[in-house]
Amino acid sequence: MLATMRRSDFRDDDGAVHASEPEPGVLHYVVEGRLSTELVRRFIDFAEQSPSDTMRFFHDWWEVDGYDNQARYALTSWTLKHRKRIQSADILTRSKIVKMGVAVGNIALGGLAKLHDNPASFREALTSVTGKTTT
Repeated sequence: MLATMRRSDFRDDDGAVHASEPEPGVLHYVVEGRLSTELVRRFIDFAEQSPSDTMRFFHDWWEVDGYDNQARYALTSWTLKHRKRIQSADILTRSKIVKMGVAVGNIALGGLAKLHDNPASFREALTSVTGKTTT
């Protein structure tokens, strides 16, 4: 785990999100289970509390086994609304359904999201921004 300037954890009946901001504007989310609309709302709230004018997202969705379609829509809509503030979005997943959802959302986002299917490449991208290693 990275040392963080702020952190929050939330869960619902089907999943959990561990959110942290290791550096101002660097938002790291680890999601487990099913990504629901409620969980997306909570991690959007976390992002909106960032003190930074710009944001870089690192979504570790390695343990995600599915998502609500409304969750994908809500996250894509929010990202489009705040697109000028968002420098990048790296997403780690092994789920074929999540990869498909990211690909669909990425069309609307103009290719903003970079998909990782290898934890090492995701950690390398995160470390290159924070200068800190993850476990």
